[in-house]
Amino acid sequence: MQELPLKRGLFGYTPESVRLLLADRDKMFIRAAERAREAEALVLELRSEMEALKAQIEERQEALRPAEAEAANLRADRDATQVELDRAATTVAQLTTDVEAARKELENAQELVRVADAQLARRTSTSRSFARNRERRGETS
Repeated sequence: MQELPLKRGLFGYTPESVRLLLADRDKMFIRAAERAREAEALVLELRSEMEALKAQIEERQEALRPAEAEAANLRADRDATQVELDRAATTVAQLTTDVEAARKELENAQELVRVADAQLARRTSTSRSFARNRERRGETS
């Protein structure tokens, strides 16, 4: 607001100066009232937007509830699957140990069969030799 030069008259300020001063003051009040109305309108608009945003947030939170429940179920399923996986890994480890033990037993049994075959072959060979020798000497059984 610019300051008006007030003119003095015989009995104080001139009526024109007072009128200009009052008109300037009225303009200032009018501008202040307009700004206040604009501010109030802005506040109402912002409140309306805020309420709309709150409603959207509530809707989205409501929409998330089933997903959160499903996520909790999936976590429980994951944990149960992990337990099953751990048990399966333990079983596989045990079965691997059992297979290795069975292989060792099979190798030992194969070695025993080879030894027995060799012994049988020696005995058979010895029996045949003995039988031939008896035949040569003319002995009969």
